Amino acid sequence: MYCHIVPQVYQKAWHSRFGEANVFYFDKNDLTKPQKKQGGNVEKNMGIKDEYILDSSESIYEIDPSPKAVEDFFSHGMENSWNDVLESNLETWIAEIFSNRDPNVKGSIAIEAKDLEGTPYKRKLHEHIILQYIRVFENFLEIDKMTNGGLVDFIIFVVNEICKTDHPEISISDANLSIIIQDEKYKKSIWKSILVDCQKRPDDNYLSKVYNLLISQGNLTFFWSGNSKVKYILSDRPVIWNAGKVKRYEHLESGIFFPISPTMLVAHLKYRDDTPLNTGDAVCLPANDNFIKYINHILHIQSNKQVGFSDGNILPHISQSPFSQNEWESMFNQL
Repeated sequence: MYCHIVPQVYQKAWHSRFGEANVFYFDKNDLTKPQKKQGGNVEKNMGIKDEYILDSSESIYEIDPSPKAVEDFFSHGMENSWNDVLESNLETWIAEIFSNRDPNVKGSIAIEAKDLEGTPYKRKLHEHIILQYIRVFENFLEIDKMTNGGLVDFIIFVVNEICKTDHPEISISDANLSIIIQDEKYKKSIWKSILVDCQKRPDDNYLSKVYNLLISQGNLTFFWSGNSKVKYILSDRPVIWNAGKVKRYEHLESGIFFPISPTMLVAHLKYRDDTPLNTGDAVCLPANDNFIKYINHILHIQSNKQVGFSDGNILPHISQSPFSQNEWESMFNQL
């Protein structure tokens, strides 16, 4: 079964002139021309065969009796939630905010938390960003490496200790456990169990814990490209996770960045303590061209196999130079 790493409904935001299910896809290593002259179907791109399907060995560990448990969670739960974001007319709302303000005022605009109540930006948008990040196995392994001692190693150890008492027939000796911990297939089963847990326990799971942490330590930010000719690209690893103590991209401000369309990037950023923002407030601002190009540069270099765009010429939208601190600060000069 072909499993989409990036949902079809998300990819369609980059649709080409050939139809809403058609996007120009490029091989990561060759951006000079799209893989097909007339684009490609979102149904057949940015996915891996059987990536989320549980096999019999994983079912033994009671992740879930259904082989399609993870895939069904993404197809029916996550993508339906994303439709709520798409149908909310986010970009129209942001555009109106900018068009209705005093023309003498430049820079960013703050949105109070109360104005986000009842909108999908209150929680659903954050949850989609988090799930999109961890649905890519390579991202999950990166989080594991950043965890002191290894998150997956710890989970495997705890589960095995419980099995020694409750299910000794499937417990593992300490000697074999050290071998199992190095087994990527076993780590993949733990990864899938966490994804299933997000569905089975919606109020107390990995997703909710990350969400609560983000909300307490930063603010939602919308980077709108407006009428700029430079647009955000589509990537098969579309979330830039530059938060935490380890910064993957030293030239990019600390935070989490996620393009939701060619003209809109959503981020979660930790602002200075003297910034007049309260918990739950959001910020929207026009993104300058160099910022968009640098974001696209990162999306390209961290992609696995493919990037996409609504046009057959993607190169003018990707920068090879870092984004300067002065340029960053210029976007926030009215905050």
